[in-house]
Amino acid sequence: MKPSIGTKKLAIMRLGPATLFTFLTLALAAIPLAAETNWAQTYHDSAHTGYNSQESTLGTGNVASLQLLWATGVAGGVTNFAVDNGVVFATGQSNNLVALNASTGAQLWNANTGGNPGDRPVATGNGLVFTQCSLPNNAGGAICAYKQSTGKMAWHWASPCNCLPPSSVSAPLVYADGVVYFGYSSGGTTSTTGLYAVEASTGKLLWTSLSEFNNGWGVSGAAISGSNVYLEANNYGTGAIYSLASPTGDQNWTTPVSLGNSNSAVSVAGGVVYTSGVWTGTNATLYAMNATTGALLWSYVYATENWCGSEGFPSPPAIAKGVVYFQGVDGNLYALKANKGTLLWADTPNSQPCTGTFNSSPSLANGVLYINGGPDGPNTSAYNAATGAELWSSPSSHGTLQMPPVVVNGILYIASPGDTICESICAYSVPANE
Repeated sequence: MKPSIGTKKLAIMRLGPATLFTFLTLALAAIPLAAETNWAQTYHDSAHTGYNSQESTLGTGNVASLQLLWATGVAGGVTNFAVDNGVVFATGQSNNLVALNASTGAQLWNANTGGNPGDRPVATGNGLVFTQCSLPNNAGGAICAYKQSTGKMAWHWASPCNCLPPSSVSAPLVYADGVVYFGYSSGGTTSTTGLYAVEASTGKLLWTSLSEFNNGWGVSGAAISGSNVYLEANNYGTGAIYSLASPTGDQNWTTPVSLGNSNSAVSVAGGVVYTSGVWTGTNATLYAMNATTGALLWSYVYATENWCGSEGFPSPPAIAKGVVYFQGVDGNLYALKANKGTLLWADTPNSQPCTGTFNSSPSLANGVLYINGGPDGPNTSAYNAATGAELWSSPSSHGTLQMPPVVVNGILYIASPGDTICESICAYSVPANE
């Protein structure tokens, strides 16, 4: 006969203090805790959606109460970062990759990446962190993997040509399902630029694709969804969007688009590829294509003037809950219906050239859109994603290092040009009593 509930309670009451402590410890350990989520790479994921669907702490009701949690300096300033398992991994302009405690900002380790500061997206996976680096025999750049626990280099990949210009990483890396993808130029006067794929655990080259572009603009950063890779390739202004099979690099389809004399930015969500083009001389356009066939679904033409600086180069659109958000090459912020391309709202502070503009891809979480810049020139602004109403802006102004914010586990992480409030990177959260 099974003991009654009352018998079980009596048995527990008769336990000694030490035994009771052990019993309670084991019982508490059996209670499932809320798992931390990650922002595992620049633009959140391999599809570049910029959307953290698991955030539940920060939202439209409390984001206005954000307060500084911590701030720390990184030599040379931060160019990109990701958050994985409670650690911030940030690339710095002084040839470094640092690991910071995500809750306190305390530095855990600092690795020398050997040069090539520039814009270096960072990605994490399988206990490793991947970023662009330089090696003594290949100044043009390489791809390196570092152990997340120690910062020790696990492997590197490069293909030195011993020529000028040297071989180099030409498009930012992205990680998906055990593979790192990136653009690479072979170097020399007959250099070709294509998309390369290496095994994430070993650095072994798996395949190359689209290497027919001789001395042109080459390839864009890739976006990966399912078993397909999407990117733009451009040869002196003749651009097209490509779909490749991720296991082999074989082409699925190609769709020509008018994208100007530079590479576009690509994102994919819900079976649609979104491409933000550069200024063509008269306007700029956002395209939406069927991810399976490449058929053009719609296009949204905007921008009557091209302004200056980083606004002239597109960044990947962000997609969440049937809406596509993007920072235009005119420095304005747009929200469109993802299925039709009709305008929902826009924030257009660009009344004067190069002032008060937006400067990064949007980041989305729990109904809030976060973006570098804004009409008052802050480092980061937060908006109601549904209406475009401004909810919060940081006290620090933006600088020349303009990367998308990261929102994860109730904390907003932003990079800063450095001031008395926020050094190179800082974290904001809502106080527990609010």
